[in-house]
Amino acid sequence: MGKKKANVAPEEENGEMDMSPMIDMVFLLLIFFVVNATAITVKKDKNIQMPTASSSGEVKSANGCIVVNVYGEGAGKRPPGVDPSVLWSSDVGTPLNSFDELKEYIKNLAERFKDKQDFETRLYLRGDQQALFKGSREVIRAAAECGVVKVIFAVLPAKNSSPATKAE
Repeated sequence: MGKKKANVAPEEENGEMDMSPMIDMVFLLLIFFVVNATAITVKKDKNIQMPTASSSGEVKSANGCIVVNVYGEGAGKRPPGVDPSVLWSSDVGTPLNSFDELKEYIKNLAERFKDKQDFETRLYLRGDQQALFKGSREVIRAAAECGVVKVIFAVLPAKNSSPATKAE
C-alpha cells in the first residue's frame, strides 16, 4: 500500500497573516479609551478677577482640589442671578449662601476624596481682587474644621512691566 499524500492545496499559499483586522481593532480600542477617559480640570468662574503674584507656581494636578470662589464687594462680581450678599460659590458656580452650606460642600467633597489614595485633598481658593480677606478666612476655617489643611491660593503670574537692565 502506498502512502497517502496529505491534502495540499494545488497552489502553494503564502503563510503570512493579514494584519489589517488587528490594526482596525487597535484603532477601535484606542478611540474607546480616549472617549471614555475623563480629564480632571479646575473649573474657573470668569466673573472673578484674579490677583497677581510675582512668584507663583502652577498646580500640576487638579486631583483632590476642592474649589471655592470668594467674591469681592458689589453685585457686578457674581455670576448672573446670584444674590450680592453671597460671598462664596462652588467650582460649578453654585452659590454657597451661609457658612453651614460652605462647610457642608467642603465636607462632602473631602469625604469623597478621602477614599482615593492617589492624591491629597487640597482647598483651591480662588479669590477676587476686590474680595476682603474675611471671606477667605471663613473658607479656610471651614476647610480646617473638615480636615482639609492644605490651601492653594489661586493667582495669576505677574507680568514684568520693565525688563531687567544690565549694569555696564
